[in-house]
Amino acid sequence: MVLMGDFNEVLSLHERRGATELSQGMRDLQDLVLDLQLIDMEIGQSFTWMRQNAASRIDRIMVHVELIRKFPDTKAFCKG
Repeated sequence: MVLMGDFNEVLSLHERRGATELSQGMRDLQDLVLDLQLIDMEIGQSFTWMRQNAASRIDRIMVHVELIRKFPDTKAFCKG
Protein backbone atom coordinates (compact mmCIF):
# COMPACT_ATOMS: atom_id res chain seq x y z
CA MET A 1 0.00 0.00 0.00
CA VAL A 2 1.23 3.46 -0.92
CA LEU A 3 -0.59 6.64 0.12
CA MET A 4 0.63 9.97 -1.16
CA GLY A 5 -0.70 13.45 -1.51
CA ASP A 6 -1.76 16.50 0.45
CA PHE A 7 -3.03 15.26 3.82
CA ASN A 8 -3.71 18.85 4.97
CA GLU A 9 -2.40 17.92 8.44
CA VAL A 10 0.93 17.36 10.14
CA LEU A 11 2.06 14.39 12.21
CA SER A 12 4.04 16.29 14.84
CA LEU A 13 4.60 19.77 16.20
CA HIS A 14 7.97 20.28 14.47
CA GLU A 15 6.22 19.90 11.10
CA ARG A 16 4.19 23.10 11.61
CA ARG A 17 6.00 26.35 12.27
CA GLY A 18 4.77 27.87 15.53
CA ALA A 19 2.68 24.87 16.65
CA THR A 20 2.63 24.46 20.42
CA GLU A 21 0.11 21.67 21.03
CA LEU A 22 -1.25 18.62 19.23
CA SER A 23 -4.60 19.16 17.53
CA GLN A 24 -7.25 16.48 17.14
CA GLY A 25 -6.37 16.34 13.43
CA MET A 26 -2.74 15.58 14.27
CA ARG A 27 -3.79 12.80 16.64
CA ASP A 28 -6.19 11.38 14.03
CA LEU A 29 -3.44 11.29 11.39
CA GLN A 30 -1.05 9.65 13.88
CA ASP A 31 -3.70 7.02 14.63
CA LEU A 32 -4.21 6.36 10.90
CA VAL A 33 -0.48 5.86 10.38
CA LEU A 34 -0.29 3.44 13.32
CA ASP A 35 -3.49 1.55 12.45
CA LEU A 36 -2.48 1.03 8.81
CA GLN A 37 1.18 0.30 9.74
CA LEU A 38 2.50 3.05 7.47
CA ILE A 39 6.01 4.43 7.22
CA ASP A 40 6.14 8.17 6.51
CA MET A 41 8.91 8.43 3.93
CA GLU A 42 11.49 11.18 4.03
CA ILE A 43 10.85 13.32 0.94
CA GLY A 44 13.73 15.79 1.14
CA GLN A 45 11.71 18.79 2.35
CA SER A 46 11.06 20.06 5.87
CA PHE A 47 7.99 22.02 4.77
CA THR A 48 5.80 21.44 1.72
CA TRP A 49 3.40 24.37 2.19
CA MET A 50 4.44 27.95 2.98
CA ARG A 51 2.73 31.32 3.17
CA GLN A 52 4.30 34.43 4.71
CA ASN A 53 5.44 33.25 8.19
CA ALA A 54 3.45 29.99 8.15
CA ALA A 55 4.90 26.66 7.04
CA SER A 56 3.80 23.02 7.34
CA ARG A 57 4.72 19.59 6.03
CA ILE A 58 1.35 18.42 4.72
CA ASP A 59 2.42 16.55 1.57
CA ARG A 60 3.50 12.99 2.24
CA ILE A 61 4.41 9.66 0.75
CA MET A 62 3.52 6.85 3.14
CA VAL A 63 4.05 3.16 2.48
CA HIS A 64 3.04 0.02 4.30
CA VAL A 65 5.72 -1.47 6.52
CA GLU A 66 5.68 -4.74 4.50
CA LEU A 67 6.69 -2.87 1.36
CA ILE A 68 9.75 -1.54 3.17
CA ARG A 69 10.57 -5.03 4.47
CA LYS A 70 10.42 -6.47 0.95
CA PHE A 71 12.20 -3.50 -0.66
CA PRO A 72 14.43 -1.99 2.05
CA ASP A 73 16.19 0.39 -0.34
CA THR A 74 12.94 2.17 -1.24
CA LYS A 75 13.37 5.95 -1.45
CA ALA A 76 10.95 8.81 -1.99
CA PHE A 77 11.63 12.25 -3.43
CA CYS A 78 9.43 15.29 -3.76
CA LYS A 79 10.51 18.08 -6.06
CA GLY A 80 8.68 21.29 -5.35
